[in-house]
Amino acid sequence: MKIINLGSGSKGNATLIKINSGYILVDCGLSKFEEKLNEQHILLEEIKYVFITHNHGDHILNILKFDPSITLQRSIDLYRAKGYDEEWIAKRIKG
Repeated sequence: MKIINLGSGSKGNATLIKINSGYILVDCGLSKFEEKLNEQHILLEEIKYVFITHNHGDHILNILKFDPSITLQRSIDLYRAKGYDEEWIAKRIKG
């Protein structure tokens, strides 16, 4: 199993876990998320599953790239922590 920590801290959190079919992403709160993926030579489309640990901005900043209930950019298996509130998140991300 390969684990890639893209960033961890108050400025953003994102960790990738390599699986046979691509990657599992745990949290997606980095402001330079796609830049960090590019540094690792990983395409956004290779992320097959997303797990969100909780609703803080440093964990969900890039959720619009993955959550089909907020956006239709792509279809993906998204797993959310108890208490995940799509409307609350959409308001905060979209401004």
